[in-house]
Amino acid sequence: MARLGRILIGRGGLGRLVLLTWFGVYPILTLVAWGLNPLLIAMPIWLQTLIMSALMVPLMVLGVMPMLRRWM
Repeated sequence: MARLGRILIGRGGLGRLVLLTWFGVYPILTLVAWGLNPLLIAMPIWLQTLIMSALMVPLMVLGVMPMLRRWM
């Protein structure tokens, strides 16, 4: 059980990665949704999700995650 705690919580652990990823995704997703809302409001939900995810993934992979990885 102690080993599992180190894996999830310890420096570089999975739990820390999950938490840092959530800290990165939440503000970016909120800003993208807020900024694109006037353009996306009339579109079906599947198209809104497609467009937002197409913007979110590159922003996270190329911008936010490298900064968050430095904190690990």
